[in-house]
Amino acid sequence: MPRYCIVNADDFGYSKGVNYGILEAFQHGVVTSATLMTNMPAAEHAARLAKDHPELGVGIHFVLTCGRPLTDVPTLVNEHGEFPRRGEALDSAERSDIERELRAQLERFFSFGLTPTHMDSHHHVHEHPNVFPVIEQLAECYRLPIRPVRTARPHRLATVDVFFPDFYGDGLTKDRFLALIDRIDDGQTAEVMCHPAYIDVPLAQGSSYCQQRVEELAVLTDPALVEELAERGVQLITYREFYKLLGEGLMQTQEQTIFQLILHGGNGRSYAMEAIAAAKQGEFAEAHRLLERAGAELQAAHELQTALLQQEAGGQSTVVTLLMVHAQDHLMTAMTVKELASEFIELYERITP
Repeated sequence: MPRYCIVNADDFGYSKGVNYGILEAFQHGVVTSATLMTNMPAAEHAARLAKDHPELGVGIHFVLTCGRPLTDVPTLVNEHGEFPRRGEALDSAERSDIERELRAQLERFFSFGLTPTHMDSHHHVHEHPNVFPVIEQLAECYRLPIRPVRTARPHRLATVDVFFPDFYGDGLTKDRFLALIDRIDDGQTAEVMCHPAYIDVPLAQGSSYCQQRVEELAVLTDPALVEELAERGVQLITYREFYKLLGEGLMQTQEQTIFQLILHGGNGRSYAMEAIAAAKQGEFAEAHRLLERAGAELQAAHELQTALLQQEAGGQSTVVTLLMVHAQDHLMTAMTVKELASEFIELYERITP
């Protein structure tokens, strides 16, 4: 029986150096997947790279121990308004703050015009007893697998068979990576966590794990590693292929359509925002082109919405109903942004000499 492996690069969005390192490991190495930190400064840059390289599976890397939150969550931050790096706030954090912030991070992921392939977290905070119930709820709602967790109670969430956090630290080599691969049994799917990157100023100033990331990148892009994985009969996949390995998959037809609706709405919103930026630079032809693309994306979303509403007569599951409400709210926001973009472009054209 075949063996499957997802090589997931954490911290996508931390900095441009991290983003480019992950992209290098994907294009010229064994990385197949990445998880995006939507609260970090280079998140939008990472999202653009993800759109340019759709073969890279991209999930969400929930963050409660790095950077600043996207929402007002006083029980999760220190006196500087930042997440404590060691996660000491999680023991006493209010459930409402955790839920508000994680939902905001997921919503920002959708706003980039992306659909996550799976969920994990920075410093494995999704294993914390105060955090896991929120992650569990989100994973069930959106029908997404999560990185395996060690919890005090069983759960029914989809996870890979084996998770290897061991490719981390000093002295990383090709043989160390292959030793992990050799622990995958026939028929199993595994995930290997990694952190490839190029060192830049934000990474050097914000993380104690720097030079090791460059060493990881060197191993992950070693041509000999690619060859030896092929010789071992290991199939490198993303979490998208993992869906198929589960049989019928995690998302039913209606749910897939709703995710496509959200995707088109997010694309429309992104193009509208880019149109405003182009208008500010006086690039009005480009602004109108982007606005047209926003309109096309929103039209596609409307068509999907109409089709879904016509299916309501046949009844919907609770999950589908909740997803549909979220998708409609998402589309309304995207439409508002597009209308504002149109007004801004018209205004900029009038006031620009």
